Amino acid sequence: MQGFKGKFTIFLSRVIIGKIDFERLGFMIPFTEDSKVQKRRWIILSIVCMCTFMSCLDGSIVNIAMPDIQRELHVDTNQVQWIVSIYLIVCCSTLVLFGKLGDSLGKIKILKLGNLLFVAGSLMCALSGNLLFLLIARVLQGIGASMPMATNSGIITEIFKKEERGRALSLIGVFVSLGLIVGPGIGGILLSLFSWQAIFMINVPIGIVLFLVGQFVLPADRSKTHEKIDWASFVFWSLTIVFFFGTLFTLQDSGWRTPLLVPLVVAFVVGIGGFIALELKEKQQLIDLSMFKNRNFSHGLFAGVLLFTALFFNNLIFPFYLQETNHITEMHAGILMMIFPMSMVVFAPISGMLTDKLNPRALTQFGLALVIAGFSMYCIFGLKISIPLFVVAALLQGCGNAFFSTPNNTIVMSSVEPQDYGIASSLLALSRNLGSTIGSVVATSALFGAMSLFLGHSTKTYIEDRPDVFVNGMRVAFIIAAAISIAALVLVSTVNVKVRKK
Repeated sequence: MQGFKGKFTIFLSRVIIGKIDFERLGFMIPFTEDSKVQKRRWIILSIVCMCTFMSCLDGSIVNIAMPDIQRELHVDTNQVQWIVSIYLIVCCSTLVLFGKLGDSLGKIKILKLGNLLFVAGSLMCALSGNLLFLLIARVLQGIGASMPMATNSGIITEIFKKEERGRALSLIGVFVSLGLIVGPGIGGILLSLFSWQAIFMINVPIGIVLFLVGQFVLPADRSKTHEKIDWASFVFWSLTIVFFFGTLFTLQDSGWRTPLLVPLVVAFVVGIGGFIALELKEKQQLIDLSMFKNRNFSHGLFAGVLLFTALFFNNLIFPFYLQETNHITEMHAGILMMIFPMSMVVFAPISGMLTDKLNPRALTQFGLALVIAGFSMYCIFGLKISIPLFVVAALLQGCGNAFFSTPNNTIVMSSVEPQDYGIASSLLALSRNLGSTIGSVVATSALFGAMSLFLGHSTKTYIEDRPDVFVNGMRVAFIIAAAISIAALVLVSTVNVKVRKK
């Protein structure tokens, strides 16, 4: 008995002076209260951002290599397009699964596994000798890329205290933007020096370094629900995403009158209906549908989809307007189109700091107002471009996107319980991908639909000797983009002024 009292006294004294490792004893304190984790929090953020950057980069870097891949593998243009499409489809269809697995098994564990799979998929892509093997490798790469996309915001929300959370989340937004921006540029440099395999091989050493550093820096997961995964719901969800993208791609390629459209739409409706029916029966849902009853969560997500839909109009329209209508060189057109994303990179950290101090709803409203102002300026563009006006409009939109995205992400992540950070993070990533994909279809339909009305007959291409028709269609398209942005502004205006921050 005396020995027990002595050992207990020593134990108690060590607890008081802080020399007990509570993690080993099973007492899991939050990351925000762990001094060791807090000392490394910016290094952890760097690793998470780099994993996210690589995932986004491989969605954009491949486009520039498509002609080279097509020639070397001896395939048709419509076949080689699947190299891009299959990566996007796999990422979107698995985001929710990995968000849920992150909540159940640990988000950092999923991030590490995703990094390894991404490296393996990249190596397989580089070694591909035919299209089938390359597509299989892209599936593996897409699965690996989906894991950090699904867990990044959840990890950062757990690691950073509320006073720094907005700034940290803004940096993830910066690296997402950079991944989408620099892909064509990096790809072009690599292709000028090496073969197309280099755009995949470059991921291997970087991914290995990130994994090795992560083994020493990333802490072990502490927030795990250990919930079982509803695999039947996941199958329905994945098929729904596949049919959704199939519908969008069909609309983009063949228009509304193609006979394939009806069965795709029916399959999508059946899939989403089956998914909801299964979710309502399950106690442990793949997506907790009750989260959507929270206006901060649902309106923030849908506003994000709307804004990314509207902003994608720029990507479709300006290459034609700058190069075809105004005969600006590719290099100068590229520089002009870089103004928007680079201004977002500059203003995102400022937005993050303000999000930590001010009302996030007011910041999202301000950001969307700037985006709408930019679209309004685009609507008055004529046959001859005003470079200063273009620069101002692009700066307004880049700044506006930064001031919307960071506080909106903070609102969404702060509106769910800690055990749902993973699924909320994955849905945020999905909203970006869905918005961009929907935007490509809506922008194409709006532009060429308006051009057809002005021309008097159907057209799906730029008409060399009628730039006025394109400019008229462009104005209509930007009016529609502004209206979509106004709808997003209405949504964010309904969220609560005070969001719960843990």
